[in-house]
Amino acid sequence: MMAHGVLIAAMALAAVSFGRAAAAAGPAVDGRWPLLLNRIRHEGAPHPRNPPWMESRRFQKVSAPETESRTANYINLWGGRDEDGEFIPVYSTMNSEVWTLDAVGNWTIDQWLFTKRLDGSTSEVFHRSWNTDPRGIQTVPDVYHILPRTDQSPEDQAKIDAKENELVDFWLSFVPEGVPAD
Repeated sequence: MMAHGVLIAAMALAAVSFGRAAAAAGPAVDGRWPLLLNRIRHEGAPHPRNPPWMESRRFQKVSAPETESRTANYINLWGGRDEDGEFIPVYSTMNSEVWTLDAVGNWTIDQWLFTKRLDGSTSEVFHRSWNTDPRGIQTVPDVYHILPRTDQSPEDQAKIDAKENELVDFWLSFVPEGVPAD
């Protein structure tokens, strides 16, 4: 019974979150998207830092150790468990980060985050950039954009679509370590 309550709470949170931004079909709305989500559901690793009422499965690809400049990509399938203990997905997120280290140890971080419905449509897009010093203290304020898929200039929409297509294509071709390629 507790698991049922957890699942209901997760679905309610997702519904509230998705209601904040108007959604239009994203580039990922095609027959490949459900196949990708099914792969994540069955092959993805549990995310270690979930809130207690939510679970996720994830694929991740990080290009270098945390002490070096790197690209870090994550895709998560978020949900909860039903009465039988089965993981029931509610929504997904795609996160892409570029971490650039300068000669004196300062970091510049550029991050994209797409929140997607299970049908592949995109409900929200976040893009932020910030700098930190070698101790991890933020030195330049965030440049943070919440980009719903409405009211965008054609140039901004083209940038959003290009990044989203890049990430979708990346994840559709991704093979997790230890899983044989088809």
